[in-house]
Amino acid sequence: MQFLAASMATLLISGSVFAQSDPERLAHQAAVDGRRGDYQAAAEDYRQLLQSGLNSPELHSNLGMMLYLSGQDRPALQQLRIALSGNSELIAANLFAGLTLLRLNGPREALPFLQKARLKQSTTVAPLLALGRAHVALRDLPAARNAYRKATQVQPDNAEAWYGLGITSRELADRILHGLTRNGQAAGAAKASPQAAEARTDLSEAEQALSRAMTLDPNSTHAHLLLGEAFRTAGQLDASVREYQAILQTKPNEAPAYLGLANTYWEFGRVQDTMAALTKLLALSPGDPEGNAIMASLLVSEHQMQAAKPFAERAITERPDLSIAHMALAKIYLSENQPSQALPELKKAAPDDTDGSYHYVLAETLRKLGQTQDATIALQKSRQLRQNQAAQNAH
Repeated sequence: MQFLAASMATLLISGSVFAQSDPERLAHQAAVDGRRGDYQAAAEDYRQLLQSGLNSPELHSNLGMMLYLSGQDRPALQQLRIALSGNSELIAANLFAGLTLLRLNGPREALPFLQKARLKQSTTVAPLLALGRAHVALRDLPAARNAYRKATQVQPDNAEAWYGLGITSRELADRILHGLTRNGQAAGAAKASPQAAEARTDLSEAEQALSRAMTLDPNSTHAHLLLGEAFRTAGQLDASVREYQAILQTKPNEAPAYLGLANTYWEFGRVQDTMAALTKLLALSPGDPEGNAIMASLLVSEHQMQAAKPFAERAITERPDLSIAHMALAKIYLSENQPSQALPELKKAAPDDTDGSYHYVLAETLRKLGQTQDATIALQKSRQLRQNQAAQNAH
């Protein structure tokens, strides 16, 4: 948000050739809506500015930022890419493109954007924190620790920076100690080894960093949530769960922590644990769109189609862009032998397909409806996405 004022100034200058009253009013209203946290309204203001004839990279960047902040990741990324195609040096667009890709589980793709934002804004902590999360998600803990360490230097009172430094140092120490145990070294020799000394240094840094983090922010909710997500992306179930449980120890009614737990358990196929976390989440926040979407998907996977339907519909009502909910509803319609009703839901879900599974179901549905040419195209896309996923996993 700190970039918004500067971007707005550029925007107003670029719009000076237009009749000033309406664009200026919209720009002012967008800034007001953004400051008060109504990001959806701010996004609509920026859309109206675009429709009025203004068209600048800064405007697309601001629209992308507001879409990201309102949870609309795919549209946000589209706008940010448009902004960067017009001006690849925009700090805010690079930062938010990286943040959006992180949330879309694309940490490797996020790195170039975050690194550019870091180079352009060396005195700002946000790119460093995002780089830390990206490196954690990529299991590059030394690089993550380096990013968090620099963040503590840039902003010594930032709890997330100290917490990230503490967690990564502790994880690196654990790796060393586990390695010594696996190698079967005698206890005395292990303690005297250079690796053990390195582990002790890491543990000392972790203790100091975590102590500082807890002094600055005793609950560190934000940091726990972000690191829980990063560890989930990295495929580290236990580490991710620990972050969310750390929140719930002091805030047992913190709905985002239950959502994080549900996401982690669901990704690792822990059905009963997912159900338990979702039950608590939806008791606290019945309308939570992502919680309802995951519940619908979980119930569909358990072949409880009628039970799943209201959850899918509620999720779509709250967040029309949630592909997981559209996919669940499509499968419900297919189970009812209604492929024509499933097709629009599948088309809405398909743009978010990452592994080919959505396009495969789309292809089968198109085939049932006699649309063989479109079915062939969808199947080819499914195969391409599967190959891309396999290549990425092998990287």
